[in-house]
Amino acid sequence: MDTPSFKEDHISQIPALQMLVNLGYTSLSPAEADRQRANETTYILLENKFK
Repeated sequence: MDTPSFKEDHISQIPALQMLVNLGYTSLSPAEADRQRANETTYILLENKFK
């Protein structure tokens, strides 16, 4: 019998990403995310999306 995985990416992150993709969201490349943050890596939110 296989031991179930308790790694966070297996139990929460991957299912969350799959759900967002199913809802129509697309991911950004790291370069595009940096560009939208104006290369300010301390910002988590892409503020231009809220203007």
